[in-house]
Amino acid sequence: MTRRLGGIALLIPLLSALSTPAIPLGFRILLVALWVTAIARPDWAITAVIVIVPFASWLFVAFDAPPVRSAEALVLVVLSGAIIAAARPPRTPLEGQRPALGPAAGVFSAVTCASAAVMLQVMQAGTHAPWPFLRDVLVFLTRDYLVGPPGSFAGVADAALLLEGIGLAFLVARHARDGVARPAQLFAAIGLAGALAAALTLKTFVTTALEAASVREFFWRLAFSRMTVHVADANAAGSFFAMTAWVALAFAANRRHPRAPRRLALGHGLWLSAAALILSAMWITGSRMAVLAVIGTLGVVAMTVSGPWRKSAVLGTARRLWLARALKGAMAGAIVAGALLLAALAIGLDPRPSPARSTSRMLSMRADFMVTGLRMMASAPIFGVGVGRYFEMSGRFMPPSIYWFYFHENAHNNFLQIGGELGLAGLAAFVWLLAVAAIRIVRGAGADPGDRLLVGALAGLGAFVATWMTSHPMLVAEVAYPFWMLLGVALARADGNAQPPLASPDVPSRAASIAGRRLSIAGRPLLIAGRPLSIVGRPLSIVGRPFRGAHVLVGAVIAVLAVSVPVRAKRQMATIDFGRFSFGFYDWEQEDGQRFRWTSRRATFFIPLNARELHLPVRAIHVGSNLAPTDVSIAIGGRVFHRLRLPNDEWVNVRMRLPLLPEDEAFQRIDIITEPTWSPAALFGGRSDVRVLGVQVGEPVTGP
Repeated sequence: MTRRLGGIALLIPLLSALSTPAIPLGFRILLVALWVTAIARPDWAITAVIVIVPFASWLFVAFDAPPVRSAEALVLVVLSGAIIAAARPPRTPLEGQRPALGPAAGVFSAVTCASAAVMLQVMQAGTHAPWPFLRDVLVFLTRDYLVGPPGSFAGVADAALLLEGIGLAFLVARHARDGVARPAQLFAAIGLAGALAAALTLKTFVTTALEAASVREFFWRLAFSRMTVHVADANAAGSFFAMTAWVALAFAANRRHPRAPRRLALGHGLWLSAAALILSAMWITGSRMAVLAVIGTLGVVAMTVSGPWRKSAVLGTARRLWLARALKGAMAGAIVAGALLLAALAIGLDPRPSPARSTSRMLSMRADFMVTGLRMMASAPIFGVGVGRYFEMSGRFMPPSIYWFYFHENAHNNFLQIGGELGLAGLAAFVWLLAVAAIRIVRGAGADPGDRLLVGALAGLGAFVATWMTSHPMLVAEVAYPFWMLLGVALARADGNAQPPLASPDVPSRAASIAGRRLSIAGRPLLIAGRPLSIVGRPLSIVGRPFRGAHVLVGAVIAVLAVSVPVRAKRQMATIDFGRFSFGFYDWEQEDGQRFRWTSRRATFFIPLNARELHLPVRAIHVGSNLAPTDVSIAIGGRVFHRLRLPNDEWVNVRMRLPLLPEDEAFQRIDIITEPTWSPAALFGGRSDVRVLGVQVGEPVTGP
């Protein structure tokens, strides 16, 4: 029952997508159909979302629809249905292996939720009535969440992206381990998504190159252009291609189930072509870190599996020797290629030369971004500045060398992004989660060294994580979700390999033993690090009643974090200059000499406590089908004191006498609530303006 209720609760934010005309009707029908499918056949829904999610934003661009958060809508639908489906009894007795993933995921989720709770409590500053604010949060979730910029609720959206990813990994692993979804089928879906994205990139790339005015320009574009299509962030696209290329290579090398040799050879050829296509698209993105990550993981894989595969009894003698030599050649080639690429970059031989992308400049900028992240972590070392606030706060910590170019920017390092927003507590829990997952997958690969799909998935995940050192692909939903889903599939596959057989097992072959040792040597640092982590999942007993230490740990962390929320919120409010603090507004604009800001559904600003009168210019805009009068409510301290109706587009100067408030506050809170709101994208179509707009508000003037 709890799982069913949890699945139904995830439908709340989906109401914002299902009830708005800004989203095409066909997409809304797709969401409903996918939810029903996720309940009845989770494997079909998971496979579909793996293929569709990387193209969610591109599809809306192609059809000139407003850029809503379509990828998140698809994931929420599948999460809701898959959670409801998980309430059914499992089909197989297969369980997850140790170390348990739950404690790390629980602690990280608790840290993330607590950070979002602090942000929400700070947003209640100046009001003693929580219910109106909770109502506004519910309205945001059910009407605006998926169809417009999150605005002041950016922390909620960023926290949701992290929590949804973890939930995806768990549910995909659960259904794949249970036999509902086949891991090989999901691996193939991930490889197919990468191949389709690569084909789309290459098609656009060639089309652009053919528009060249001369042959010289044509070849210059082919050699030096940088492009991405299915997502806007080229570095994130490079990370995605680095991950999916390894999945395609794993299928090309897979020798399991050779029942139809001709079909097997055809499949290997197709997957090898897909891998070449993906690697070409990765090069076109211009992500140098993605190239280095693929080269590095190629060397590690070749070093790890060349010996075991040479001794494998599955292959013939000639094929074994050929494969071993090929793998050793690949390892040597990877080392040489990596060294040459690093040397070329070091002396300035960039394959895509430009003043903005010179190697020295890029290294200098990455160092400055690292300084920014470390300064932010030092300012709030335990719990960070708050989830979703890195971009907003970054300007305070930037060195002058990059501040005047960016003013605000993300970390260009996913670990520093997590550390800056969630502090050492969040970063430690996040690294713990990744380490536990890596240990499980390495053990599964060691238990069945012939499982090349799992080895390829491990290499793809490793390459993706390696790119985090110079980019932040986890902030791009269309790239982050496939990572979490591949992680879930790999965990299920590894757990199946490591599961002890139900019957008496045969003596393992010498080749399998050697392979297991080689894989364990490659992952030995992870396995050693995992020993203390696995203690958390061991059964304990107090007064004869068994329980798991993980429950105690997670419960204690949740209790500590819950107690810390009001304390952290109070400390954060003490550092805020409320005279300059506002939220729910868009940027300043000017028209006919009048300076104003658009509000969202609810906008808040603060005025001095000794102010007794407020003059506030307000104007509503009525265009298109938005012709109904606009109702505006003005609240002071959380209570509505003034209402007005704006039937036309004229400026109205609102004059209010302010009530006396308790003297324990240093400011007065003013809220402007607008009903109804409207969006230019919903009225006129296109992607030019997707804001959810209320009214125009000029500069407030206070008096005694």
